[in-house]
Amino acid sequence: MSIDGIIKELLLRWAENPALTVEELCREHAHQPEYAAILAGVERARGDRWAADALLDTKKKVDGSDLAAPARATPQQHSDPPPETWRGDPAEAPLASGGRSAPKVRYRLLAFRAFDGELHREVALKRIKKNHEGAEIRRSFLREAEITAKLEHPGVVPVYGLVEDEAGQPCYAMQFIEGPTLNDAITEFHDANKTSKRDPGQRSLALRKLLNQLIAVCNTIGYAHSRGILHRDLKPNNIMLGKYGETLVVDWGLAKPFERTETERKSGEETLQPLADVDPGAETRLGEAKGTPAYMSPEQAEGQWNELSPASDIFSLGATLYALLTGQPPYKGDQVKSLQHARRADFPPPRQLNKDVPRALEAICLKAMALNPEDRYGTALDLAADLEQWLADQSAAAYREPWYLRWRRWVRRHQTLVGSATVAALLLLAAAIGAFLLWEAAETRRKRDAE
Repeated sequence: MSIDGIIKELLLRWAENPALTVEELCREHAHQPEYAAILAGVERARGDRWAADALLDTKKKVDGSDLAAPARATPQQHSDPPPETWRGDPAEAPLASGGRSAPKVRYRLLAFRAFDGELHREVALKRIKKNHEGAEIRRSFLREAEITAKLEHPGVVPVYGLVEDEAGQPCYAMQFIEGPTLNDAITEFHDANKTSKRDPGQRSLALRKLLNQLIAVCNTIGYAHSRGILHRDLKPNNIMLGKYGETLVVDWGLAKPFERTETERKSGEETLQPLADVDPGAETRLGEAKGTPAYMSPEQAEGQWNELSPASDIFSLGATLYALLTGQPPYKGDQVKSLQHARRADFPPPRQLNKDVPRALEAICLKAMALNPEDRYGTALDLAADLEQWLADQSAAAYREPWYLRWRRWVRRHQTLVGSATVAALLLLAAAIGAFLLWEAAETRRKRDAE
């Protein structure tokens, strides 16, 4: 069993018997070479108090579980500072008369956001939708909050805290971002190309901007994969574009941990194993397809959750590139038809829909969307690197260029050398022509004198 699997098993055991110390939990693995890593991993997980408290509080409120809270270390046992508790109703402030004031609610709901009364700023407040309450929904929501908070990357919206609303339902506050989605930007790009005679330079600049935003998404997903997390619902509508260059991957509601391979481990990042994921009831049933069919990988459309890997997210990144290049998703129609096409990766090549798509970009897109996961890019960062190669006027790994394109690129890169060689060749040609003319004149005179 891998280290991640051992740690997850030990966390389940700890949930059943929270009185056990870390050493007691890990005792049976003391003889293994990875003992120190196992010990450190369990210690980190147990130290994540807010997630543990959220999970245990949920079990008590939702299913009446009497699972006891884990014993907290005393200052003599542990040197870590006491955990902070995020609350929707901060502690009451004392009045001058000796009494206490009414509790204050930290987040006050506005139209589509909330106001943070403590730090005096607008925040986004994500809540469970009405009529969607339930134990499994609540557990899934808490897992989403924890995963989003732990993915500390510029491409993930920062989470400020986990609170409860007026109905006792969990919600979490995060940075409020204003701006369009990548889907909006793609629509605007293709509409401009259709309705106006856009200058080729402007079109090229707009395309490059969109590709750079997609590269930023690839880097964010590459980071999530290095932590052992799949997104499972990548699409242009789940990518926010801020007013100041931000490119953010949002909606991690279907995010799921996976067992990392050596490819992810060599990144040096720590495994993200959410404590809110220890409940086996949160697993999706095999054969049940969840997500957005128009951007799904074949294995996800089949509901093969036990076979999902980073390759599934890479397919969805390729499908997002497809929409960027063509102006439409790979699969069209209702959900049933889209799923049928998605299971076979049955979509027309990008150039069939838009002949202006560069062949190299089409090849990159088709490699990312290969039917077999092993034929796709090895990592999201590899996909980003190939897009960067194209933007830098370099040969992309996914596309074998014809010789004349390689020659044209070589000429562009060595313009000074080519220019000097051209001038030298012209001078040589002029000298040769001059020498020939002189020789011919001399021959004419010689023949005339001979007569």
